[in-house]
Amino acid sequence: MSGRQRWHRWELRKLLMGMLSGRTQLERGEAAQIARKVGCSRENVRLAIRQLGITVKPPVEPQSCTGCGRSMAYRKTRLCQSCRQKSAFVSLRCANCGRTFERRRSGHEAYLRRTVTQKRHGPVCSRRCGARISRSCSWCGRPVGSRWRSHFGTQAFCGHESSCRTEAHRAIPAVWWRYLTDDLLPMKDHPDGIAQLRATLTSKPVNPQ
Repeated sequence: MSGRQRWHRWELRKLLMGMLSGRTQLERGEAAQIARKVGCSRENVRLAIRQLGITVKPPVEPQSCTGCGRSMAYRKTRLCQSCRQKSAFVSLRCANCGRTFERRRSGHEAYLRRTVTQKRHGPVCSRRCGARISRSCSWCGRPVGSRWRSHFGTQAFCGHESSCRTEAHRAIPAVWWRYLTDDLLPMKDHPDGIAQLRATLTSKPVNPQ
């Protein structure tokens, strides 16, 4: 029988009862063969044999965890629950308070892929703790204390009306502030490096949209 067709649950159970003729256990992969033969999904066959009380034979060789080596039930990841939990998280030390904390490995790998200016201070345990990191003015180098970073990335400027920010904008457009590295800060003391960075970014070809 080719293709899939819709089966009512009671019809599929009746068909499987005739095909299996009183069997109580199937070999591994046999349910998939039955699904292809009758033309339905493997999930429908799995539910039908479960309702009939038919089990699937476990693997012949007991599986062992690749992390700790102890025997366990069959898992596609080949890791026990505790090792899987450990592999999903990574232990880090906060760059501000020094406290050890855990973060999902996927989130930490995304952090490592960021640019240098986006991760200048290192990983922090929380957003509030990151806001307490002492910063200095990106233009003149004067300490500005602990404050939230500006919407221009990790750059911060002193003064409420921010005359330093105006001078920095004259030196290089704000859209390029994310390319500023530590060797170019404070910007006031590195006019040649800022001019070279600006010339380099201006000469870059614009990607077509």
